Amino acid sequence: MLPISKVDDSERSRIPVVEKEAYAQSIQRFGVDNFGKIGGRCLMNQLGIGRAEEAWLHEVKHFLRAWSEGVGTVSSDWKAQTAHRRIYAFAEFSFASTFLPGKSLLEGSLFQLNGLHADPEFTFRPWLCAVQLPISKWVDRSLCAEFQLLGEVCELLHRSGIDLTCPELRYSVHGDLNLYLSEPSCVSCVGAMKQFQTLLPGANLFVECGSVIEPLTARRQQLKTRGSPRNEGIPSSASLSSD
Repeated sequence: MLPISKVDDSERSRIPVVEKEAYAQSIQRFGVDNFGKIGGRCLMNQLGIGRAEEAWLHEVKHFLRAWSEGVGTVSSDWKAQTAHRRIYAFAEFSFASTFLPGKSLLEGSLFQLNGLHADPEFTFRPWLCAVQLPISKWVDRSLCAEFQLLGEVCELLHRSGIDLTCPELRYSVHGDLNLYLSEPSCVSCVGAMKQFQTLLPGANLFVECGSVIEPLTARRQQLKTRGSPRNEGIPSSASLSSD
């Protein structure tokens, strides 16, 4: 834990940083699950969520193409045929704290598929709140790729010594998180991004997403060029490091 005077329990933040019932009602008033790529970007602009830089996006897409090629080796492989339906999130981040001048607090990268893929040895507390949406009522939004990824970043910060229930420690965190999504976020996950900003007001969040047709187009192109040399030396999942 970082050196700091003991914080009175009355000064600690409620986790997550929203009243669940009131928050869920507010989100459901939108009456939609997803605003799409353009609508989602307009909403994120209003929330102060920036766009990731093109140079970074180019590197990420190179990595994701290599990952996609590794999903199936022949066109008859059922995994290859369904690869375009996989929803994923990729992030790179670097954080520091004003309590540790000149030192890195946490940096690394994460790759997350949607669905239940959590390692039972690495369970994390519900720092963020997911919401049931009005159209797809039976979808568990806590299993969205970006929701799980942001929650894991919160847990990693907590384990690095930033008690997220302590405002003074949370406010000491600064740095950047770049996030790429294979498809536009649902309304619940855009709300989770806002919660992430509220938890860590000194951190910058940059987000970019693909569209629902981009993976299918890329997959068709991949099948046409299946005979060409494959990219090698690129890991199947991202690495994570912390200091």
